[in-house]
Amino acid sequence: MKTTLLLLAAMALFFACEKQNTHMDVTYELGQPFTLAFDETGSCDCAAPDLRFVRVITESRCPVPVECFWAGEVVVELNIDEQMLRLGLSPINTAPAKDTLGMWSYALRAVHPYPVTPVSDDQIDESAYTLELVVEAI
Repeated sequence: MKTTLLLLAAMALFFACEKQNTHMDVTYELGQPFTLAFDETGSCDCAAPDLRFVRVITESRCPVPVECFWAGEVVVELNIDEQMLRLGLSPINTAPAKDTLGMWSYALRAVHPYPVTPVSDDQIDESAYTLELVVEAI
């Protein structure tokens, strides 16, 4: 009986650990828009470095269909060769939508999902976010 319980517990632990990272890594092409999900790594068959979407720093965009005094902003962080790069979509440029690191230019074109009403105290779960990015050589 103890052996059966131990075996079941080990199987449950194995399957729980197996489901932690459900995202597949993506391959991107220079100059072409691509989608990168939260905690996903993007790599290129070219010489460009791998990049990983690691964090949503700020999410204060005005939810649809509300009319807000301020449009709000979203700022995200990417890990590129062990360096952090912040990109954002903001009317006051808190973080740039396009920035360079080394020989490469990184442009944030969109962040999904976009907030919608009704607004609640619950934030969008980070794991639900995806980015639309473009990487180019400079």
